[in-house]
Amino acid sequence: MALSFDRVSIMCDKDFVFQLQQKKHFIDVNFNSVDAFIHYFQRRMKGYYHDVFIIKKDDSQIGLVLAYDYRFYDAHCKIDVLVDDVVTNETYSKMINEVIEYLFILYPLRCIFSLQYDKNIIECFSKAGFIEEGILKEYKYVDGKYVNVHILMIGKMECIENVVL
Repeated sequence: MALSFDRVSIMCDKDFVFQLQQKKHFIDVNFNSVDAFIHYFQRRMKGYYHDVFIIKKDDSQIGLVLAYDYRFYDAHCKIDVLVDDVVTNETYSKMINEVIEYLFILYPLRCIFSLQYDKNIIECFSKAGFIEEGILKEYKYVDGKYVNVHILMIGKMECIENVVL
């Protein structure tokens, strides 16, 4: 299993990213068309995300990494790792490990945060070495109800010590 990460600077692979948005709702806005979504997403790529990657496994697109809210003055950022439904939890945790390892090498970060509400995804982040720092009660509106969002964090040293092989 060979994972690769292709940095996105312009919105190629529009259909894949739009389909992932339709399944995972990583942006809390409803879009009627691919064009409306791409226009919105390209603006976010310029001003909000500092790194966007398409994740490939054996040349098939399986996910998307969004790194955002990079804070130079306190040396942290946030990430979201979104995967297609065919990805196993083991592969998901491995992808998270590779993403955070890359970010710690590329940027002078002390820690990386992720905000998650899905139980399976929280478990994958935990296997990758993230710890729960807190819970935002009824923070996000999902499928007609408010859900708790877990604040997950990994520091640079924890990343080195907890790598899942």
